[in-house]
Amino acid sequence: MFMRKAMLVIDRGSREPEVREELKVICDVVKAKGGYDLSTYCFLEVIPPYIEEGIHHCLTNNIE
Repeated sequence: MFMRKAMLVIDRGSREPEVREELKVICDVVKAKGGYDLSTYCFLEVIPPYIEEGIHHCLTNNIE
């Protein structure tokens, strides 16, 4: 059975727009260099996506 790998980066959250841009770059690098099938981010608080949404995103992309 083939298992897909994911990395979920959890940040504290910020309303600053550049935070999302930086996290997107980090996730892209992690995915490429780490051999992940999916690399995404979520936040602890302040703004969505929150942790539950991040986990749901991984699960709906066939990550186990």
